[in-house]
Amino acid sequence: MTTGFHVHAVIVTYHPDVGRLRNLVAALLPQVKAVTIVDNGSPPKFDAMLNFFATDALTVLRLGYNAGVAQGHNVGIAYVRQHGATHVILFDQDS
Repeated sequence: MTTGFHVHAVIVTYHPDVGRLRNLVAALLPQVKAVTIVDNGSPPKFDAMLNFFATDALTVLRLGYNAGVAQGHNVGIAYVRQHGATHVILFDQDS
């Protein structure tokens, strides 16, 4: 049965603890259609650390600077709405 809901998760990060972030993403992926991480200026090695998931359901948007949690959420919401989200659940790296 299809509900017509497309729930996406948006996680805002800034120099996160990668182990904790991996746990969060791993917990969310089975529960939502997609996870989008909006990163506020973490180092380039951050992308390589997330290759652990290797799934089309995970997107990383790099802002390149620290825009803050609220702006990161706004960027993520706009992105997932353009990609079919009907509902969005918001997180930060400490969730």
